[in-house]
Amino acid sequence: MSISGKIRLGLGLLMAFLGIQFVVSQFLDRAIKERVDEAITKNFNAADALADVATQAQAMRRFEKEFFIYINDAPRSCKVS
Repeated sequence: MSISGKIRLGLGLLMAFLGIQFVVSQFLDRAIKERVDEAITKNFNAADALADVATQAQAMRRFEKEFFIYINDAPRSCKVS
């Protein structure tokens, strides 16, 4: 095989390798982007659920506080405002 044939073969293999690398990197980039988007969505859903739980816990603590404040004061606890 001549030198020009070897150079062409080498350049052809290099171009094929670069093409394959481009296709694989595009596929992996798309897959990673989809996974990141899915993780972000799950994170926002979890944050929303935790905010709801925190709000409910605060309401329960307020109820408990008022219960223990007014437990010995029946007239005030039964007073309708």
